[in-house]
Amino acid sequence: MIRLRAQTPFRIVHVLNVPGVQQGLLTDANRDGTITEEDRDGRGQWTLAAGALVPPRFVDLLATNSLGGLSPLLVTAPGTTDSMGMTMRLKKADAPTKEYLQLLDTNGCVVSFDNHGYYTLSNWPTADTVFLMASSQTRGVADDQPKEFTLQLELLGPNGQVISTETTRLRVAPVILPSECSPAEAVYSTCDTGVEGVRRLGCNGNVVQWTQDMVKFTKAQTERNANQDVFVALGHPRAGNLSGVLRYQERIAGVQWAVGGDGGNIMATPPLGPNAPYGKILIGTKRSDSIPYWVAQGVQPVVTDLNTDWLLVGHVDEVIMFVADKKVAFADPWTAADLLHGEVVAGRGTNTIWFGADENAMGMNRYKSILSVVVASDGNTYKTNELAAAMDASTTSVICSNMTFTSNDVLRVDNELMAVQSVNGTTATVVRAVGGRPAAAHTAGAIIYAYSEVMKYNLPIDPQNSAVKHIESVTNALSRALGSSFDSSHFIPLPVIFEYREHWYDDQGEDRGPGRVAGTANVVNCLPQWNDRLYYSQTGCDVFEMDIATKLQGLNPTPVDVWDNYHCKKGEIHCGTAARRSLSITPSWWQSVTNWGVNQ
Repeated sequence: MIRLRAQTPFRIVHVLNVPGVQQGLLTDANRDGTITEEDRDGRGQWTLAAGALVPPRFVDLLATNSLGGLSPLLVTAPGTTDSMGMTMRLKKADAPTKEYLQLLDTNGCVVSFDNHGYYTLSNWPTADTVFLMASSQTRGVADDQPKEFTLQLELLGPNGQVISTETTRLRVAPVILPSECSPAEAVYSTCDTGVEGVRRLGCNGNVVQWTQDMVKFTKAQTERNANQDVFVALGHPRAGNLSGVLRYQERIAGVQWAVGGDGGNIMATPPLGPNAPYGKILIGTKRSDSIPYWVAQGVQPVVTDLNTDWLLVGHVDEVIMFVADKKVAFADPWTAADLLHGEVVAGRGTNTIWFGADENAMGMNRYKSILSVVVASDGNTYKTNELAAAMDASTTSVICSNMTFTSNDVLRVDNELMAVQSVNGTTATVVRAVGGRPAAAHTAGAIIYAYSEVMKYNLPIDPQNSAVKHIESVTNALSRALGSSFDSSHFIPLPVIFEYREHWYDDQGEDRGPGRVAGTANVVNCLPQWNDRLYYSQTGCDVFEMDIATKLQGLNPTPVDVWDNYHCKKGEIHCGTAARRSLSITPSWWQSVTNWGVNQ
């Protein structure tokens, strides 16, 4: 009995049968972590319970300094020490096998096949020979390949003729993306985040700070009781030597996808019952090159109707984030508008908020008064006033002793919005109940003001083209994907105001406009479950901080002052980091995903 630790199984299809020669090709077909004669049972089949799986990871012994996690392949010794002029060779029998299957000996030396896909075993084996295997890519990187491999053991006669063949079918194990609310085992960044314990990666070259866009950390379950980390580099054009740093310095195995770097647009939900036991993959519509790669894994259903076209960058993490199994934080301009309205009414409009999405917002210029963000101006004067006369719910006249408003202004008084049609002296004729807020009575002396252009872009004043309506489309699509186990009580609105930009140039000079990007610190773009805390970008606004602390109570919300490093066209905490997160292995994915063995 041969016993080898195995992180990924293989299976037998056919056994050589030559008089005096007894050998075979064995793998951990039953996925119990060892190779025994029991792995011969059921050969030639593929079921949910058994079948050979290859871990997806590019093998670089110098980089990983470890052979752990590779799949063993055992060639059992012949029953005779006399070769009788015969030889044995391994054959990569199809194109995907030739291109992607990697074979090493137990010293970590790469086994080189010739141009026809053959490798002749040195001498006549007098003892069992062990090889280690992996796939250099994940499933489905090109034309749905690699998906499975065909490896053969051939017995050749003295004249080189093939006497008998044994075939082993191998399948590439899928990578699985853990949810953002799963505990973080380690967090990496290419810049100093200010978050304790985040490991800074010393990459060379013109590396940007959007680490999330450059790499995703996945898991590959390769035996019944073990996962291994597999980083997926996303082909970001400015990632420098990140892949090398992860392999050589961090000792993490990985692969690469040519998707141009859109990691902030890739997120996994928590487990969602029998149809999605490892959750679903969420991908926004604007940057969706990774869709076929995730579909090819066959384990996590892919949700593709999250509309992010209205955003400049277009990532789902600008709008939603799972902060716990049953809690989804989402960006909500209404929350921000209501909190800031309270500050204006209370006379605290001169207090500051961090605002601005370009370099002009950096340094001391990042502090803007709440008035300058919320209220429209007329020269050097903000358009604020008091009602000179009370209004009932049906009145269409706004009376102010010193009228500061003009036609097309959008006014706010208490919780209602109204649009100015015309002004005559001290009276403005208005349309009531704008933006879906119902008309209500207002007392004389109530503070009334005109909203700035920024606030108009955010609130549903234009029903078809507001940040609020676009966000609703995302959360509605997410609700459909989550199913009945989630309801409105599981969605947490956090204060974020977006800026509209007709033109917006990235660091490579590409015009990414028109669209919206967070003007305030995007507190939804956060880092959950690291050091038992939830880290988010400090906002510079007391009422925002109190609202966040209350709504995220129990998650240890921890503000970090990273405005200059991460906000100004550079994303937020989540965008600037990438986390290796835990993944439950109970039950095994092949026991949970009922159609995997049939359709994949």
